[in-house]
Amino acid sequence: IHSLKTNKESTARLDGHYTRLTRGMGRCIAELTSLNELCSQVFGGGDPNMSVLLGVRDVMLTSSPLNRDTTNLTMEEKLELARTQLEEVSRVQGEVRELRTRIADKYAENLADNMTSCVTQ
Repeated sequence: IHSLKTNKESTARLDGHYTRLTRGMGRCIAELTSLNELCSQVFGGGDPNMSVLLGVRDVMLTSSPLNRDTTNLTMEEKLELARTQLEEVSRVQGEVRELRTRIADKYAENLADNMTSCVTQ
């Protein structure tokens, strides 16, 4: 009986840590999404959202699967949630790769423009 009680306490603690971890990841993903939108505004020639640029606006935590509490979920529900969370992380990783490519392309374009202006002078 003592072992069963200890196991339940350990599971509850683990669930609490997991919930805090996924909420932290949710905040990071929201920050990355805001940063991606900011870069799109700048690359598109528009003015950036200054509150996002300066980091003074609270990031909106969406109904992301990373913001769910796992305390009362069954093991099967936790596994399904973990799959969904991994898909969310994968989506943001794709956005980051795309952003990196856009930055590299813009940088290469700026270098080419600088080279052209040096040759012209």
